[in-house]
Amino acid sequence: NGDDLVTEAAVAAYVTANGDDLGSHIATEALDLDTFKLVGNGGTNGLVVDASGNVAVDGTITSSSDRNLKTNIKPLSGALEKLLQITGVSYNWKTNTGRGSQDEVGVIAQDVQSVYPELVGSNDSGLTVNYAGLVSPLIESVRDLYEGIALPLVEQVSQLESDNDALEAQIEAIESRLEALEN
Repeated sequence: NGDDLVTEAAVAAYVTANGDDLGSHIATEALDLDTFKLVGNGGTNGLVVDASGNVAVDGTITSSSDRNLKTNIKPLSGALEKLLQITGVSYNWKTNTGRGSQDEVGVIAQDVQSVYPELVGSNDSGLTVNYAGLVSPLIESVRDLYEGIALPLVEQVSQLESDNDALEAQIEAIESRLEALEN
Protein backbone atom coordinates (compact mmCIF):
# COMPACT_ATOMS: atom_id res chain seq x y z
CA ASN A 1 0.00 0.00 0.00
CA GLY A 2 1.20 3.56 -0.68
CA ASP A 3 1.46 4.42 3.02
CA ASP A 4 4.23 1.88 3.66
CA LEU A 5 7.68 3.32 4.37
CA VAL A 6 9.23 0.85 1.92
CA THR A 7 7.09 0.10 -1.08
CA GLU A 8 7.36 -2.97 -3.27
CA ALA A 9 8.81 -0.73 -6.00
CA ALA A 10 11.56 0.53 -3.67
CA VAL A 11 12.44 -3.02 -2.64
CA ALA A 12 12.50 -4.12 -6.28
CA ALA A 13 14.74 -1.14 -7.17
CA TYR A 14 17.12 -1.99 -4.33
CA VAL A 15 17.31 -5.64 -5.35
CA THR A 16 17.87 -4.65 -8.98
CA ALA A 17 20.61 -2.16 -8.06
CA ASN A 18 22.35 -4.39 -5.54
CA GLY A 19 21.64 -7.79 -7.01
CA ASP A 20 20.66 -9.27 -3.68
CA ASP A 21 17.74 -11.25 -2.34
CA LEU A 22 16.36 -9.31 0.65
CA GLY A 23 14.47 -12.38 1.77
CA SER A 24 17.75 -14.06 2.67
CA HIS A 25 18.91 -11.01 4.62
CA ILE A 26 22.31 -11.20 2.90
CA ALA A 27 22.06 -7.52 1.97
CA THR A 28 21.34 -6.35 5.50
CA GLU A 29 23.91 -8.61 7.18
CA ALA A 30 26.76 -6.81 5.40
CA LEU A 31 25.54 -3.27 6.10
CA ASP A 32 27.78 -1.25 8.42
CA LEU A 33 26.27 2.21 8.37
CA ASP A 34 26.45 5.10 10.80
CA THR A 35 22.95 6.08 9.68
CA PHE A 36 20.21 4.02 8.04
CA LYS A 37 17.59 5.98 6.10
CA LEU A 38 14.37 5.09 4.34
CA VAL A 39 13.49 7.99 2.06
CA GLY A 40 9.83 8.77 1.45
CA ASN A 41 8.16 9.53 -1.87
CA GLY A 42 8.59 13.28 -1.36
CA GLY A 43 12.32 12.95 -0.77
CA THR A 44 12.02 13.39 2.99
CA ASN A 45 13.69 11.01 5.38
CA GLY A 46 10.76 8.76 6.21
CA LEU A 47 12.78 6.90 8.83
CA VAL A 48 16.29 7.51 10.12
CA VAL A 49 18.12 5.26 12.58
CA ASP A 50 21.58 6.40 13.62
CA ALA A 51 24.44 4.36 15.07
CA SER A 52 23.44 5.40 18.62
CA GLY A 53 20.00 3.90 18.15
CA ASN A 54 18.19 7.23 17.83
CA VAL A 55 15.15 7.00 15.56
CA ALA A 56 13.58 9.92 13.70
CA VAL A 57 10.34 9.62 11.77
CA ASP A 58 8.92 12.23 9.41
CA GLY A 59 5.35 11.22 10.03
CA THR A 60 3.19 9.60 12.64
CA ILE A 61 3.93 6.47 14.61
CA THR A 62 0.78 4.47 15.19
CA SER A 63 -0.08 1.23 16.92
CA SER A 64 -3.04 -1.07 16.37
CA SER A 65 -5.61 -0.32 19.05
CA ASP A 66 -8.94 -1.46 17.58
CA ARG A 67 -11.38 -2.80 20.19
CA ASN A 68 -12.14 -5.68 17.79
CA LEU A 69 -8.54 -6.90 18.11
CA LYS A 70 -8.58 -7.03 21.92
CA THR A 71 -9.94 -9.29 24.61
CA ASN A 72 -10.12 -9.11 28.41
CA ILE A 73 -10.46 -5.30 28.33
CA LYS A 74 -10.53 -3.76 31.81
CA PRO A 75 -10.18 -0.15 33.00
CA LEU A 76 -6.93 0.65 34.78
CA SER A 77 -7.20 1.19 38.49
CA GLY A 78 -4.77 2.94 40.79
CA ALA A 79 -2.97 4.58 37.87
CA LEU A 80 -2.20 7.80 39.75
CA GLU A 81 -0.77 5.96 42.74
CA LYS A 82 1.38 3.81 40.46
CA LEU A 83 2.66 6.74 38.40
CA LEU A 84 3.62 8.57 41.58
CA GLN A 85 6.08 5.73 42.22
CA ILE A 86 7.88 6.52 38.95
CA THR A 87 10.25 9.47 39.02
CA GLY A 88 10.87 11.57 35.95
CA VAL A 89 14.60 12.21 35.76
CA SER A 90 17.19 14.06 33.74
CA TYR A 91 20.41 12.20 32.98
CA ASN A 92 23.36 11.62 30.69
CA TRP A 93 24.28 8.24 29.24
CA LYS A 94 27.50 6.65 30.48
CA THR A 95 30.31 7.07 27.95
CA ASN A 96 30.62 3.33 27.25
CA THR A 97 27.05 3.19 25.89
CA GLY A 98 27.92 5.13 22.72
CA ARG A 99 24.76 7.22 23.04
CA GLY A 100 26.31 10.68 23.24
CA SER A 101 26.61 13.07 26.13
CA GLN A 102 23.61 15.36 25.60
CA ASP A 103 21.17 15.94 28.43
CA GLU A 104 18.19 13.56 28.32
CA VAL A 105 14.93 13.22 30.24
CA GLY A 106 13.02 10.03 30.90
CA VAL A 107 12.34 7.40 33.54
CA ILE A 108 14.30 4.55 35.08
CA ALA A 109 13.21 1.14 33.78
CA GLN A 110 13.47 -0.45 37.23
CA ASP A 111 10.98 2.13 38.62
CA VAL A 112 8.53 1.39 35.82
CA GLN A 113 9.05 -2.36 36.24
CA SER A 114 7.97 -2.19 39.88
CA VAL A 115 4.49 -0.87 38.97
CA TYR A 116 4.00 -1.73 35.28
CA PRO A 117 6.20 -4.76 34.52
CA GLU A 118 4.40 -5.24 31.20
CA LEU A 119 5.99 -1.99 29.97
CA VAL A 120 9.55 -3.16 30.57
CA GLY A 121 11.56 -5.40 28.28
CA SER A 122 15.22 -6.09 27.79
CA ASN A 123 17.87 -6.23 25.11
CA ASP A 124 21.63 -6.76 25.01
CA SER A 125 22.18 -3.35 26.65
CA GLY A 126 19.80 -3.83 29.60
CA LEU A 127 16.21 -2.94 30.38
CA THR A 128 13.95 -1.05 27.95
CA VAL A 129 10.76 0.97 28.53
CA ASN A 130 7.71 1.11 26.28
CA TYR A 131 7.16 4.85 26.73
CA ALA A 132 4.02 4.82 24.56
CA GLY A 133 2.52 2.34 27.04
CA LEU A 134 2.65 5.04 29.72
CA VAL A 135 -0.01 7.05 27.88
CA SER A 136 -2.90 4.95 29.21
CA PRO A 137 -1.93 5.34 32.90
CA LEU A 138 -1.36 9.06 32.30
CA ILE A 139 -4.88 9.41 30.84
CA GLU A 140 -6.40 7.60 33.81
CA SER A 141 -4.34 9.70 36.23
CA VAL A 142 -5.69 12.90 34.68
CA ARG A 143 -9.21 11.45 35.01
CA ASP A 144 -8.53 10.58 38.69
CA LEU A 145 -7.25 14.11 39.36
CA TYR A 146 -10.23 15.67 37.59
CA GLU A 147 -12.75 13.53 39.45
CA GLY A 148 -10.95 13.82 42.78
CA ILE A 149 -9.96 17.49 42.74
CA ALA A 150 -11.34 19.56 39.86
CA LEU A 151 -14.92 18.28 39.85
CA PRO A 152 -15.39 18.67 43.65
CA LEU A 153 -13.89 22.18 43.42
CA VAL A 154 -16.32 23.13 40.64
CA GLU A 155 -19.19 21.85 42.79
CA GLN A 156 -17.84 23.73 45.82
CA VAL A 157 -17.52 26.98 43.84
CA SER A 158 -21.08 26.55 42.59
CA GLN A 159 -22.30 26.11 46.19
CA LEU A 160 -20.29 29.14 47.36
CA GLU A 161 -21.75 31.26 44.56
CA SER A 162 -25.24 30.17 45.57
CA ASP A 163 -24.51 30.94 49.24
CA ASN A 164 -23.07 34.33 48.23
CA ASP A 165 -26.22 35.18 46.25
CA ALA A 166 -28.34 34.32 49.29
CA LEU A 167 -26.17 36.48 51.57
CA GLU A 168 -26.33 39.39 49.12
CA ALA A 169 -30.14 39.10 49.11
CA GLN A 170 -30.15 39.13 52.95
CA ILE A 171 -27.89 42.18 53.03
CA GLU A 172 -30.13 43.97 50.54
CA ALA A 173 -33.19 43.17 52.69
CA ILE A 174 -31.44 44.41 55.86
CA GLU A 175 -30.33 47.62 54.11
CA SER A 176 -33.92 48.22 52.94
CA ARG A 177 -35.27 47.75 56.48
CA LEU A 178 -32.55 50.01 57.90
CA GLU A 179 -33.38 52.70 55.38
CA ALA A 180 -37.05 52.44 56.24
CA LEU A 181 -36.28 52.82 59.96
CA GLU A 182 -34.09 55.84 59.35
CA ASN A 183 -36.82 57.62 57.38
